[in-house]
This record gives sequence, structure tokens and C-alpha cells, in this order.
Amino acid sequence: MDRSAVPKIGATEMTAWKKKEKELTKEEAIEQARAANLPFWFGCSPKFVIYRAEGRKASVFPLDKDFDEFSWMITILNPSTFSGQKMISFTREMQKRYHVNNVKFLVVIPSFYTYLKDRTAIEAIIRRHQITCPVAVDPDYLICEAFDVKKLPAIAVVNKREVLYSHSGDGWNEKPEEELQKHLRSTDPGLALLPLFKEQSGELSADVHIMDLGRGRNVKYPEPGFKPLEDKPGTGYAEFKGDRPQVMKEGEFFIKGKWHQDGDRIFTRDKEAEIGFCCPHPGLSLVAQSMEKTYEMAKVVIDLDGAPAFEVFGSEDLTFDEEGQSCIKADTTRLYHAFKSIPPGKTQITLRFTAAERTSVGLHGIRIIR
Repeated sequence: MDRSAVPKIGATEMTAWKKKEKELTKEEAIEQARAANLPFWFGCSPKFVIYRAEGRKASVFPLDKDFDEFSWMITILNPSTFSGQKMISFTREMQKRYHVNNVKFLVVIPSFYTYLKDRTAIEAIIRRHQITCPVAVDPDYLICEAFDVKKLPAIAVVNKREVLYSHSGDGWNEKPEEELQKHLRSTDPGLALLPLFKEQSGELSADVHIMDLGRGRNVKYPEPGFKPLEDKPGTGYAEFKGDRPQVMKEGEFFIKGKWHQDGDRIFTRDKEAEIGFCCPHPGLSLVAQSMEKTYEMAKVVIDLDGAPAFEVFGSEDLTFDEEGQSCIKADTTRLYHAFKSIPPGKTQITLRFTAAERTSVGLHGIRIIR
């Protein structure tokens, strides 16, 4: 057979052929690709695989006739951002509206953090956000490349492999439903469809400032910064000294205490450790975790302008400890929503880790939300 007729096979893309006693048929190659990609798909068998012809960008190769026969809305998102979680809600709404029109839906999760490659973590995200359509993990950003994603979140409307509409970044929710309706009516001009979906007013609208704290991410630490640990490749250590400034400007970042760092997060066992920054917007969320599997969850105490927050400012994950301190209690790695209605102004935020000696805290990122 002509080897060029079937893309080459691998776990997340089709890679080099290996010499075999018997050459694969096209059907056997597709079955191997399906088996290799199965760990990255949830709720269905793999619908497609990504391959690269030499010198070309990544492309989609269907593994299931569904992908060729139906229209699809594909949403590509980071569930550790507020925008990503909003897109999950949007996808659920679109699925309710258009499944009767034989439109299929797929959520794609690129592995921005290592934990997003773990099946248990993805299954928890699916349960927590009640995702009922198939989910595909994109560990090497190859699906992003194939759909020309420039920035997350991103969305594409696809019909029989042809991309009818795509958008990356802010404004992702402005036109996809309109474009989907336009496509559906192109084959049935009189098709009865619901009015375009409008989100409820009063909801938080978008991530404003995203701080990711792992090695090589977008936060600049004060001197001396993190120094590599020779006995633990990929891990750094730092002890930050000094007192938090009384007033910090927007974009400034303060850190104190003994911290470790890897590619995903910073973590501490220092009960005196602190992080400070300015929050000029109403919403604040943290990507956090407990670093140990114990009965006690990791605790992040959050002060607003040097004092505990009022309950009325809080979002779904804010709680209060026995001392009346406002805090987040974290177990598994996920986005924890702390505040949704901080009063207007440049509020000074302090994160404290008073129980870190007992249960160390991992902090992947900070999200300031409009």
C-alpha cells in the first residue's frame, strides 16, 4: 500500500513508522491511532488524531465518521482561568440548544499545568463543571496548532472538516452561535432556532490579570530569586526577606518567606510566608492545592487591606476559620474562587499560610477578575 495514504501513528500525533514484519493496512493504522489516543479522550473514543506532513503545520485526520458527517462546535480552554470556566458554561448552553440539530460538541483542554495531563484531575473537572460532551486533552498543544489557536480561550465551528468560523482570545463568545445558526439555515432557510443566547447581566466578565507562579512563567520575583536545587532537577529554592510595602501599585508583587518552585507552582511549609499584591477589580481566584494527602486541607488566609474580608464580598470557595479569618481551604489542584465583589478601589491583598507547617500549600496562579 501507499504509506502516504495513512498518517503516521503516535500518542498525541502520528509519528515515525517502525519496521514491522507485516505492513499495516489503512484500517490497522487507524485502529492503532485510536488505541494510542484513547487515554487523552473522555466520554467517547477518539474522533480525530493530529499529524504533521513533513514541512507542514499540524492537521486533523478523522478517526470516526462522526467527525466527517456532522457539524461541530469545538471549545479550547484552560479550566484554571475564569474565562475557561465561562466557556464551559457557554458550551453546556450551546449543547442544550443545538443537539436537536445534530450539532456535536467537544471541549479541548491543553495541558498548561502538569496536573491537566492526569486522568483523575480531568475526570474531576468534568464532574465539577457537569461537562456532558466529549473532552480531549491536548498535552502537546497539537490540537491548538491544527486549529490555529493564537490565545486561549478559543472556539471553532467545523462542518465536515471545514472550519466555518474560529476565534482566539477575548470576544470568543460574540459570534460563534450566530455563525452556527447561519450554517444551519444555509441548508434549511426556514429552520426554527432560538434567539441568540445572552448571558445574564451582573456576572463577572473576564480575567483581567493572570499571574502564573511556576518556573519561567510571567511573575517577576524580587532578588535573590529562585536558585536551582542540584539534587532536584527542575526545582528551585528561595528565601525572601523584607516587609510587605504598606501600599502596592497595580502589577507589583511581594513575596516573603521560604519557598520552593517547579515548572507549575511555588510551594511552602513556612507559616510566616506571605504574598502581597494590589487588586483593583472585584474578583479574585487562586489556583491552589494541598501538597500532602492528609485529613487537613491546605489553608490560604486572605486579608483585604490588612483585615479579614466581610462575607458579603466572598465567592463560592471563601470560608472563615475559627479565628474569623477569611480563607480558602484547598485539597485537589483547581481554581478556587475567593471574591466576586471586592469594593471599587485598589485593594491591598495579603495571602498568608499560617498552617503550612502542618500541610504545605502549593500555589499555581492568581487570577484577578473584572
